[in-house]
Amino acid sequence: MNTFTLIKKDGTQIKTPYTVVDGVEMITGHFSRAEFDTGHEKNALFFEPSLLLLEHVRIKAGVPIEGSSGFRSSIKQKLIWNQYLADCKAQKIKPIPGTVANPEKPFPHGTGAAFDLFRPENMALANFIYLFRGSCRELNLPLCRIGWKDYANQPQIYRHSFIHVDLVFMLYTPYTEISNPHPTYWKAGVEW
Repeated sequence: MNTFTLIKKDGTQIKTPYTVVDGVEMITGHFSRAEFDTGHEKNALFFEPSLLLLEHVRIKAGVPIEGSSGFRSSIKQKLIWNQYLADCKAQKIKPIPGTVANPEKPFPHGTGAAFDLFRPENMALANFIYLFRGSCRELNLPLCRIGWKDYANQPQIYRHSFIHVDLVFMLYTPYTEISNPHPTYWKAGVEW
């Protein structure tokens, strides 16, 4: 049986089987393994508070939300990094720092706490972002980090409007004993 590692809020890690619904491996009730597991490593990681946030937003939205990316191995991140640099070069535009994480440093998708989601077709970007902020409050979570400025309005680079959402900072101090590798950027409520 295929499994992933579920990281609990307290840092405990549990091998968890994917739930199979109509032949599709699911991570949550609404999101599949195919949407969030790159498949480049034997074991994907997912942070439970991030999954709870995703499900809560999906239920509140009342419409399907398609996942673009979740857990990424360092192999997958390097492929994305190299493609981003190649696309910028082909477009003759300068890479925007922070738009795509450098795979040589700790990156949010490698923690299992980050997700990229396509904006539902008939939902305004501001409403989509508001759903995440409101859901954090309703779930008694610190405000998630949301990246959209570099992603939602870059049709020359990205084919679809998407946002990045994460709770990566909850894996580090002051929420755990592990030192935060990027305390300036990996903190509650950051928006870029």
